[in-house]
Amino acid sequence: MLYSSYSHYAEDATLWFDSGRVQLADYKKDWRKLINDGGGVVKNVISDLNVQMGPGDTTAVATYQLDVETRMPDGNITKDHAHETDVWFLGDGQWLIAHIHYTVEPPPGAPE
Repeated sequence: MLYSSYSHYAEDATLWFDSGRVQLADYKKDWRKLINDGGGVVKNVISDLNVQMGPGDTTAVATYQLDVETRMPDGNITKDHAHETDVWFLGDGQWLIAHIHYTVEPPPGAPE
């Protein structure tokens, strides 16, 4: 069984997805359930990466696009083109994600 330890997330991180704000504990639980039920990431390609450093080099903001294919437990594959922003803080010698905003772009021709 393979999934992230989430050691790169601040415990009080804010996570925004299309469904709204998600608590880190719920995100971990949902991800582990997906993996345990036979799902997982098939493809995750990052493009258009831009990283900006804040004053004092203790804050970094990374923005990028993602093409993600996820195998669902029923075997179906979802394909998303998404945009993500990650905010990282440096504290006690460790970079941690303090905020993620992830938005899936609707497929061409989808109703707005």
